[in-house]
Amino acid sequence: MQNKWTLIGLFIFVFLAKPIDAQRKKEINQALLEDQIMAIAESLEEDSDVDFTTLFDALSEYYTNPIDLNTASEDELHQLYILNDFQVLSLLDHIEKHGSLESIFELQAINGFDVELIRMLLPFVKVSAQAEYQKFSFSELWNKGNSDLFIRYQQVVEQQQGYVLDENGKKDYLGNPGRFYTRYRYKYKKNLSFGITAEKDPGEEFFSGSQKGFDFYSAHLSYKGKGFLRGLSIGDYHVQFGQGLALWSGLSFGKSAYVMNVKKRGMGLRPYTSVDENLFMRGAAAVLGVGALELTTFYSSKYIDANLISDDSLALDEPIISSFQQSGFHRNEGELIDKDAIKETHYGSNLSYKKRRFQVGLSAIKTNYQADLQRSLQLYNQFVF
Repeated sequence: MQNKWTLIGLFIFVFLAKPIDAQRKKEINQALLEDQIMAIAESLEEDSDVDFTTLFDALSEYYTNPIDLNTASEDELHQLYILNDFQVLSLLDHIEKHGSLESIFELQAINGFDVELIRMLLPFVKVSAQAEYQKFSFSELWNKGNSDLFIRYQQVVEQQQGYVLDENGKKDYLGNPGRFYTRYRYKYKKNLSFGITAEKDPGEEFFSGSQKGFDFYSAHLSYKGKGFLRGLSIGDYHVQFGQGLALWSGLSFGKSAYVMNVKKRGMGLRPYTSVDENLFMRGAAAVLGVGALELTTFYSSKYIDANLISDDSLALDEPIISSFQQSGFHRNEGELIDKDAIKETHYGSNLSYKKRRFQVGLSAIKTNYQADLQRSLQLYNQFVF
């Protein structure tokens, strides 16, 4: 009965939401985006910390709404994840010296751009004769916004050991072997984004036992503007500043064969749309700006998975944990015990001054765990945070 009402609720949600825009200028070419992601992935080392779901989402945004090279900011060009710092500055310098681009083929005359790079850029960029600055308009939210509903189910055909009943009639995993993922997202130009994501991993219970629904939920409401209030996020979001030494969550490229990619570039505040159950913030954040000066302030509080140490002889106010669990799996009783074991809180600010050839920033962050961490130290991990 509970599954029935959930299914009915899903259909009601889909029909009440604005219908998926059937007249979008470009339908998403998934094969092209996957090829683009593969090309990026091949340039990275195996240990690179890359969230490919976030990368796919970023590229699909620019595929359906190509960025105008004549009006794009430096940050927007970097968000393509195709151009390095040298190429971005070459493009901006060329436009500053020679005026707006007349054609996309003019890119061949810019230092650092070759035919292969231009072909990679073509699906995601455009050149307009007139500036197309997109102002925020409440009257256009319904008519010009886009809604997307994505549902995916995956399952290994062969029977796996974890789902086989043993001699006592028990199995390792409590749930079925299917992976169920669904996401709804509404976007209005580049100004407003609202989304809800839900996921159940293989082996996790689904509307049964300890799980009253999906194992993981995520939601966000994000605004981006050009005035004094330049950004606002409520719900789940990413923050990226500097080189990631103090604060970084979400998409990150590690070492690669390309020498220009050795430097990270923080994208500031961005909405969270992936299903990684750890690497994101949950709370609220805002970006305020005057000219080249920007202040980002944020607060995040969420429960995370951890191994608890049980010792009845210790009468302590705070629980003791030995390690954090970052797999996101909750398939058996042991993993369910670790689920949402402790509370993690982050809050802080970043003050930055940005010019084309000069940037400086200062970050301050306070992190608190509602537990006493007593790690099992070995020679190989004693200096790992």
